[in-house]
Amino acid sequence: MTKLANQIVKPIVCKPIVKGQQNISMLAPLAGVTQQDATPFTSPWQFIGAGSAMQVCLNLANFVGTLSVHLETVGTVGNPPRILGLFKQTPGVAGTVELSGAMPVCDDYVRVVATPGTGGGQTCDWTITGQAIVPYAPIT
Repeated sequence: MTKLANQIVKPIVCKPIVKGQQNISMLAPLAGVTQQDATPFTSPWQFIGAGSAMQVCLNLANFVGTLSVHLETVGTVGNPPRILGLFKQTPGVAGTVELSGAMPVCDDYVRVVATPGTGGGQTCDWTITGQAIVPYAPIT
């Protein structure tokens, strides 16, 4: 049986919880695609909350070819986004890749853009997981 390409992994952004002296919102996952071929992917906007610090990793499996993945953020959906951070990885090497640079602070919404290479046989299973450190106490 042939596996279907480009199966989107449903995003899960949990409500913030208090962990120690921080408010943490788990991203399990923020975005992901199974069997991504040469078709680019842009996730829907996910509300995280302005001022949240993103601690996320790109998890790669069954990786053949190249893949460029970055995060974008915006205060109001429909406005031009800004690049929040990118994941640098070695072509064709599976594993976990951390977000490059300092821990980025997002606006209200975040989305993921994944652009694969164009060569034949391009494929990758990937997810972005981690947490957002939220600057406000959860309302319960």
